[in-house]
Amino acid sequence: PEPPPPPEMRRKLWMTPLQTWGMPLIALLPVLAVVGLIGTAEEQVVAEADGVRLEVSYPRRSHRDVTTPLTVTVSNLRGSALEDVYVLVPRDYVERFDKFELRPSAEWVSADSFRLSLGSVPPGESRVATALLTPGDYGRVSGSVQVGSGGEAPLVNAEFATVTFP
Repeated sequence: PEPPPPPEMRRKLWMTPLQTWGMPLIALLPVLAVVGLIGTAEEQVVAEADGVRLEVSYPRRSHRDVTTPLTVTVSNLRGSALEDVYVLVPRDYVERFDKFELRPSAEWVSADSFRLSLGSVPPGESRVATALLTPGDYGRVSGSVQVGSGGEAPLVNAEFATVTFP
């Protein structure tokens, strides 16, 4: 005596609506990583005015607990030296990061910004200031960098934004 054969059944994959949406999204993550759309990314913004060129290389995309640099390069395009050059970095941008280190260190701090002194910049030369930023929270934060000389109001302004992912 043998047991009867099993009944014929049509096999079908059954998923809930949440699983139907979730599986393609999970499969899409490695593709986005290979293409480079979810990794860290830097971008550069350039502004010029009054014979001063400002280049800001900033983290456009960052990840939590990954340190990325914000690099500010000030170039003198004038025929004469720029004296007492300074860079203003807004506090509301920098302080949105859990850890930050300013190089050179801030000459002074106001309610709105950190002021970094770059000294004198001869004609045709450049000076660099850097902020090492480590985000601890997710989201988007906008910022700007301003450059001035002596007691004058800032000469050049560059705006940017950073998005932090998990």
